[in-house]
Amino acid sequence: MNSLSRWAGAILLAALLVGTWSGSARAHAVLLESAPADGQVLPAAPDRVTLRFNEPVQVTALRLIDPSGRAVPLPPEAGGPPDRAAAALPALGRGSHVLSWRLASADGHPLGGSLVFSVGAADAGATDAARATDGVPPGLGIAYGVVRALTYGASLMAAGGALFLVLFAGHAVVDTAALRRSTAAAVALATLSTVVGSVLQSMILTGGFLDVPGLGSALASGVLGSGLLRLGGLAAITVGLLRPRDLLALGVPGAVMVAGSFALTGHTAPHGAAWLSALLVFHLLAAAFWIGAFRPLAAATRHADRGGVARLMTRFSGMAVALVPALVAAGLVMGWHLVGGWAALATTAYGWALLAKVAAVAAMLGLAVLNKMRLAPALERDERAPARLRRSIVGEGVLAAGVFALTAALTSVPPPGSGHGTGVGSEAHEVAPGRMLRMWAGAYELALQVTPGLPGTNAVELRVSSEADGTPKDVVAAMLRIDNPALGIEEISRTMERVSTGRYVLRGPEFAAPGRWRVKIELLVSDFEKRAAGTSVDIGSGQAHPEGR
Repeated sequence: MNSLSRWAGAILLAALLVGTWSGSARAHAVLLESAPADGQVLPAAPDRVTLRFNEPVQVTALRLIDPSGRAVPLPPEAGGPPDRAAAALPALGRGSHVLSWRLASADGHPLGGSLVFSVGAADAGATDAARATDGVPPGLGIAYGVVRALTYGASLMAAGGALFLVLFAGHAVVDTAALRRSTAAAVALATLSTVVGSVLQSMILTGGFLDVPGLGSALASGVLGSGLLRLGGLAAITVGLLRPRDLLALGVPGAVMVAGSFALTGHTAPHGAAWLSALLVFHLLAAAFWIGAFRPLAAATRHADRGGVARLMTRFSGMAVALVPALVAAGLVMGWHLVGGWAALATTAYGWALLAKVAAVAAMLGLAVLNKMRLAPALERDERAPARLRRSIVGEGVLAAGVFALTAALTSVPPPGSGHGTGVGSEAHEVAPGRMLRMWAGAYELALQVTPGLPGTNAVELRVSSEADGTPKDVVAAMLRIDNPALGIEEISRTMERVSTGRYVLRGPEFAAPGRWRVKIELLVSDFEKRAAGTSVDIGSGQAHPEGR
């Protein structure tokens, strides 16, 4: 198996791993306020609902779930401010209602959320069984994550291949024909994954079904500009490959367009800072050139003209000496801007992924220094030097696949400043209303009880104790997260109240409709540790069922 095949396999594996993670990662828009407010009890039924977010959003679905579990679609009103969504409400009866939404954020990621409000009283009592609605199939989010990761990797390889061809196509030891073929393959994969990704996003935004209005809603978000810019850049690179004399005029602008497309939907997009987006474009172009060089450089080491190989390495190293430090500096500036502090590096998934990426890049730099200082100068006098240099370049390629995987993960996990958190670890269990269930999260044993287990007001009690000796243990904070995919209810998050050592409670109308609800408990053990466990509860039936998670 040649080096190109090994790298392609590594990138595909990275895409699958990252896609599995990113398919369930939370996105980046945050609800700032709503009317009615989350948890509010109103004396009379409202006739309108409004939502305000921290950035422009494209709302694709609003639905109201009443105490019986009936879901009513709410057409969003047009013409309002870009950071707000509003809709007229039907006549509402007494009891607890859930408003759930699905939208595309400013950086192009699909996401959803829910809030609960009550009319007259929070407790609606037990009612008929819930009707199933259009929850998103679990595999759809994973598929979208995989396709997005493939889009990212193939696009960078296409842009990097074009840039390397512009600079080194005339060199005697560079296999220009093979590089054109691999770059064309990357262009094809990037084009296909961009189109498929747009279709998958529209399905997520519309609840798992493909329809023309849903696709239009997806394209109406920032994904439209990003996708068109990327496809235009890939088309320019393609024409440049077919007409080598025009590669400089078409390939370089095409590579810039491809890099720029990610700036429209990346984490820098919601910040609205032109300098930050420009820095991201430069960072991606530099990374693309570095990644695009691995395959042709490794292939060149097999050329019989070792003097020519040495000259190629010397020329490339001269560029890398200036480019790579700038690449690293740009990444550090952006990373620090998005993380916002030292504590977030050690306490968030985004910070951990960023630290791992920095470590991998440092290892790549170490190999690059070895190539420049020892292996490349030895090419003309040591017969074993070409093979050693080739192994070192392949090592850089493997590390680059890891960096790509971590970078794709960073685009899928919200930065600490976005207001979202990510738990560490989980165990799936099931719980019946009114019955205490025991779970484990690291060194902590959790006991959870939901009573009375009927639609409306419920008391959720959590007891935290040491797994070793059973003594009650306090934590910094206990967070309850619930959702109901079958009803199309997106995640509802609540901070539980400490009432005594190791005992936390929440009383409210969050379980507003009958049906099976997914429950996740997140414990902030310290500023540097978070633990989580998951379960499910049937509201209204009093029976437990396995989750299958």
